[in-house]
Amino acid sequence: MKALKELYEVLKIVFDNDITKNSIPNILLFSFEGLPGAGKTTQIKKVTKVLEDKYGKGYYIDLPTKSSIGKVLKYLYSDEKKWNEVRELNPWLNPIFISIDLKLAIDKALKKGAKYVIMSRGILSTYYYNLDAYKKSSWQEEWDEMEKHMKAFYRPSVIIFMDIDVEEAHKRILKRNRGPLRKMDQVEQMKKDKEILKTYLTKLDCIPVHYVDANDTEENVTNNIIKELKDLSYTETASYIVETLIDKIKYIDYVKENYDDAEGRIENIEEFKNSILELENVVGELRLNEYLENVSLVSATDDLEEKSDYVKLMTIHNSKGLEFPIVFLVGFENEIFPGTRAMLDEKEMEEERRLCYVALTRAEKKLYLSHATIRFVYGQDRLSTPSVFLKEIPEKLLDIEVKKERLYFADDYSDEINTYGNNKKFEKKKTEINTKNTIKLDENTKKVIDNLGFKVGDKVRHKKFGLGIIKSIDAKKIYVQYVDGTKEMALILADKLLTKSE
Repeated sequence: MKALKELYEVLKIVFDNDITKNSIPNILLFSFEGLPGAGKTTQIKKVTKVLEDKYGKGYYIDLPTKSSIGKVLKYLYSDEKKWNEVRELNPWLNPIFISIDLKLAIDKALKKGAKYVIMSRGILSTYYYNLDAYKKSSWQEEWDEMEKHMKAFYRPSVIIFMDIDVEEAHKRILKRNRGPLRKMDQVEQMKKDKEILKTYLTKLDCIPVHYVDANDTEENVTNNIIKELKDLSYTETASYIVETLIDKIKYIDYVKENYDDAEGRIENIEEFKNSILELENVVGELRLNEYLENVSLVSATDDLEEKSDYVKLMTIHNSKGLEFPIVFLVGFENEIFPGTRAMLDEKEMEEERRLCYVALTRAEKKLYLSHATIRFVYGQDRLSTPSVFLKEIPEKLLDIEVKKERLYFADDYSDEINTYGNNKKFEKKKTEINTKNTIKLDENTKKVIDNLGFKVGDKVRHKKFGLGIIKSIDAKKIYVQYVDGTKEMALILADKLLTKSE
């Protein structure tokens, strides 16, 4: 029964073109690669012990595993002649089976509550040791064909490449004295393998790679690996890692070149980055493992029963066909709802307006609409303007007390909102925005600035931008010079975002 279930998983991958299956949910995957004799297994055991003592439970994967599919692969691997015959007939078998074997192992690790996974060999080795089976006219064609069969392979968070001299690796293999040497254990073959493996790593430039000198003593190698993993995953902030990775792999350029809906995809990326920054604003410096733990809480409501006392959070699209006694709709602000593109495109605006109608009609008894006066967007605090849709709602349907100081519209809005019923008007009025978290500015701006404790020339630190110098201050904003340019922020938020640095 178990074998049939796993075979079913294989068949799903064979015929499923959903490339998104290669992302790992809420867990770090460290993949060790390198020549035979580089010390991968030895170091994995040592590194796992250190990481478990410091960061919690880990999970070790050595492909192929003891799953039903893994056992099939081990059987085939045991006979080199038989294995080559199978590869010639079915070049897809190994990449697909090894992908599913890894998926099963990751699922087991998640169930066991592992914080991270360490594996010996992975995507790099799978490519290299199986690519020749495709026998295409070019290396690129072989790679492209194999890529189709590896869409289920989880991409590791980082690859640790055990870089060792071929002669030293060969000595270690001979010292093991495990019987006749395999072709891949011969010096000339190892030289070729090392060169090509490193070439392949450039092909996998979407994955961070750390080279570790494996010629050193076991203790020093372990310490170096721990340092690399620590630097990547536990020392640097989550926002830094994500920003660096996106920049390193030139993902934005890739999206622009390969997708018609690139603008929307890039907006999603920015929202993802913003979600990390928002959390860092609350808790301070945020590690990648901490962020992943926080994200994992998103699925904590999956098992809630319908009758439980809780609020359902969903997108407007997901709410289609559903109704609720009370509905809260947030983010009724221009450039959010309607979105930025809709503000410039009438067709997009009409689609957003229809979507707004869907949202409004989900409520059976009460409907609450809200907008923020200041919103944290793409790493910055910005003043926001109420959605244009708000002024299209008949006033007779609204249950509010009109407050001019809270409901103001930008210059491109009309001076009045035409309404039904008694035809009252919302007047456009630019005033200071008052929220419960706002520091109310005195008439004497200097007094306010003095109370904040900042002056021109002060050295200050920002959680994201680092050290900077205050260049100027006016009645509403404070301007700080950083290495990458001058940043401005609302004066009322300066004490929350900046700290003095001596």
